Amino acid sequence: MNKTKKIVAIFLLVFIIGTLAGIFGYLNTKITTFDECETAGWLVRSITVYDGFGPIEKECTLWGGKHFVKQRTQEFTGDQKNDTTTTASNNSTSESLLILFSYHHGNTEKIAKAMAGVLGAQIKTPQQINPEELQEYRLIGFGSGIYDQKHHISVLDLADELPQVTNKKAFIFSTSGVARKFAPDADDPHTPLREILQSKGYVIVDEFNCAGWNTNSILKIFGGMNKGRPNAEDIKDAEEFAQNLQQNRSL
Repeated sequence: MNKTKKIVAIFLLVFIIGTLAGIFGYLNTKITTFDECETAGWLVRSITVYDGFGPIEKECTLWGGKHFVKQRTQEFTGDQKNDTTTTASNNSTSESLLILFSYHHGNTEKIAKAMAGVLGAQIKTPQQINPEELQEYRLIGFGSGIYDQKHHISVLDLADELPQVTNKKAFIFSTSGVARKFAPDADDPHTPLREILQSKGYVIVDEFNCAGWNTNSILKIFGGMNKGRPNAEDIKDAEEFAQNLQQNRSL
């Protein structure tokens, strides 16, 4: 009798779990827009508000893995737009360009501005780039935060669209939750972008990475990891990195 009760209990438990999973899956499939995701209650894993340098204002992620973004009404607002315009206008004859996608806390933006200050480079987002115009620059940097062990999709998509070149110099930069130098056994998050650029004929002269403040998912509850990064030391490292690029006689 006890054995029969156990079998029945297990059957009921499996049935309940299966039913809940089915309902969960069905409700997830019904959500197709950001507004629906934002009001989905317990189905929502996280809603992130980005305050950095880029076109995305908010991102909503469901426990089932689907995610939706809300675009900004303007690509840049306030001081961010003015800063970018000033950088470009003051360096209209610059031989260097940094292609940057940085949102959330603006981690990679801080690194890009430090490098641009040394190189006298312009900073543009992937959305501002006409692939053909890159022929005008002798040195191009490609950078963003790291998401799922690779650069942001907008940077990767732009790299895919680039025309073939011959030995054009480029460098890669990023910020991430775990700095590359402290995770040597992990898959190198620069590899996807590096391989695309090399297939297009670019020569990668150097790469830079440092830790960045990460408040994704459950980390937000605890204030995130790497709060305060990039810090003054990271900025100094970025400036020294740019100085080394500038001093490289092969450029």
